[in-house]
Amino acid sequence: MAEDEGLKATRPEDADDGMLSEAARGVIRQDADPRLDAHLARMLSDAEAVGPRRRAGNEAVEADLAAVRAEIETARQEALAARERIRLLTRLLAVAIVAIVGLVALVVLR
Repeated sequence: MAEDEGLKATRPEDADDGMLSEAARGVIRQDADPRLDAHLARMLSDAEAVGPRRRAGNEAVEADLAAVRAEIETARQEALAARERIRLLTRLLAVAIVAIVGLVALVVLR
């Protein structure tokens, strides 16, 4: 069995594993990025501490949302008015066509 252990240690796969484990240890020993620490601290901080900032952000979002809703309502009203104008013009065009056809028929029949 001692021979097997000696053979295992000399295989190139074991050398790669050794280098990988050395690299992993190096990564673990590195200092953390302070930006990540600050981000994690904000994420894990007390909900009460974050609450007022979120509420202020929510008020801005609500104001933007109200403005967008007002624009949508204005666009909806303009679309309804345009639809009514189109209906009126279509009716007038139909009446004009009927009148023209009637007049042409009168001229031809004379």
